Amino acid sequence: IENGAVTSFHVMWGRKRKFPIDMAGFAINVDLIRSSNVNFNEKCERKTTLETCFLEQLNVSWSQLEPFGLTPGKKELTCLDCAEYELNNFDVTEIQEHVPKDLLLPWIYIITPTHHRLEQKADLTRLALTLRLVPNSHWIVVEDAEERSNVREWLMGARVRHTYLFHQKVTEKTNRTRLRGWRPRALAVDWLRNAQKAHATKGVIYFADDDNTYDDRLFNNYIRKVKRVGVWAVGLVGGALVEAPKVENGTVVGFHVIWAPHRQFPIDMAGFAVNLDLIRSSNVNFNENCEEKFTLETCFLEQLNITLSDMEPFQFVDGKKQWLIPVLLIPKPWLHPSLLFEHAMFVWFYVLGFFMERRPCYICSLIFFAAVAFLCYSDRDACVFWPGCTTDKNGEQCEYISR
Repeated sequence: IENGAVTSFHVMWGRKRKFPIDMAGFAINVDLIRSSNVNFNEKCERKTTLETCFLEQLNVSWSQLEPFGLTPGKKELTCLDCAEYELNNFDVTEIQEHVPKDLLLPWIYIITPTHHRLEQKADLTRLALTLRLVPNSHWIVVEDAEERSNVREWLMGARVRHTYLFHQKVTEKTNRTRLRGWRPRALAVDWLRNAQKAHATKGVIYFADDDNTYDDRLFNNYIRKVKRVGVWAVGLVGGALVEAPKVENGTVVGFHVIWAPHRQFPIDMAGFAVNLDLIRSSNVNFNENCEEKFTLETCFLEQLNITLSDMEPFQFVDGKKQWLIPVLLIPKPWLHPSLLFEHAMFVWFYVLGFFMERRPCYICSLIFFAAVAFLCYSDRDACVFWPGCTTDKNGEQCEYISR
């Protein structure tokens, strides 16, 4: 951009295209569509890309393009009621949410550790879009960073009430992964506990990793109603299609899990939330001693001095099981061959009454991660999942297999 006009494009691929731009990088006023016959067609193949084919039909030049999001030398940023301050040597930024606050609703404090990677902003954007739909929510983002990063500036435009913290990543003495992420979570809990001393509010704390996907109903229908410790089902985690609490007569008596079922609380971080009253009345937090408890979840929950019967199960709505957290965790490549049969059996049998979406193998074969095959079925297998199935994708007869 020079003097407010588009003069070229920063791209790597196809620089010689007349309009070297991605489909997501432009929008067109509907008046231009009405006043022309512009459309995609089979002749677009000659133009190298669909984007160039479409834009050329509009008879526009680069100078007629309107650049958004950039001013000469600066990226534009929007912020609502921003305030910055320093707290205990941590750089903090807060922003008021655009969703109207209801003073009668308990607050939900969402703690999210994050670190720099190519998909970081994309993951955070997905979570931010969900949190925009959650009134009375406060997002505490803790970044592994040597210094304040541009994540802070990104958050200021996310239109979600938030607090940004960063801390210098410490190399652990051990390579074990079960302690990974305890420091940023501990920092957030400490910050929240100190903040609550000055401004005590009713609320619930929830740990939401930035690479997971959440339904806004999880926050509004489940988390906000937690009185002590709430638990629910989580999808695609720990090598299982579903992990969920075992509930008898409305009481939690155990958990349906594959990985490390011997844990006192065999539950994923996304599968529980804790009322703030329990946090205030104890010194509960994550620490380096959590390694002795095998997982961070068990370490945290054990400090609350609760039992399974103290947990509140949330998974039934209008008599139907709900699956509100489609968390995607790719199975580890070091999965031992001896466990493959066990995992395959889990795919066949244990969906615990929850709806699970499976994909035909010919689709999964297009995906780079071979481990995704755990979620696939062959054409013949389709009859197993849907007994009404009589043909495969090619219209050929599909044999029903009873299992």
